[in-house]
Amino acid sequence: MKNIYNASHNIFKWFVFTIIVFGFFSGCEIQDNFEYQPSPTNPNLNMTAWEFIQDRSDIMSSMQEAVTRAQMENYYSDNKGYTYIMPRNNAWKKYLTANKYASVADIPVNVLQNVLKYHLVKAKVNFSDPALLEANNPIAYPTESGQVMYLSHSTNYQGLINQGTKKQWTIITSNLEATNGTVHVTDDVVYLNQ
Repeated sequence: MKNIYNASHNIFKWFVFTIIVFGFFSGCEIQDNFEYQPSPTNPNLNMTAWEFIQDRSDIMSSMQEAVTRAQMENYYSDNKGYTYIMPRNNAWKKYLTANKYASVADIPVNVLQNVLKYHLVKAKVNFSDPALLEANNPIAYPTESGQVMYLSHSTNYQGLINQGTKKQWTIITSNLEATNGTVHVTDDVVYLNQ
């Protein structure tokens, strides 16, 4: 009786082992090559930065109001090859509160123009650019306001604005390709604070 029990126990162990081995190897697939496979998501907007602002009024209505009030639509619609740093609605709410404005309409036009011009980088900066390959290495880029903006990324490729200065910001959506430049969306209205 003991021999029958040992024999059936051994058969059961081999059966379980065979199932595990078969399951392990059937779940593996052969890799075609070792080349980087890009994400299937499409960063191409197929519209200008201005059209993107208008199209995404759910998150960009305050930005649209600011650009219109400052009479700067051409900066966002013309093909200037900018990098557009675009604060979404929540960013404008924080900016208004911090600066004691009730609405975008209360911001003096010259102040609003200067704020928006700082968000226009005079170069097309995409975080997949080899120049930005090294993490935590801010590169200074001129802006339309005449000041510089430092752009870099963390080790997990999260875009950073003004890293290494007294105040830095994180880009929440990056590398969107408009037909007239690159768009990075932020949760803050940014400035240079050295």
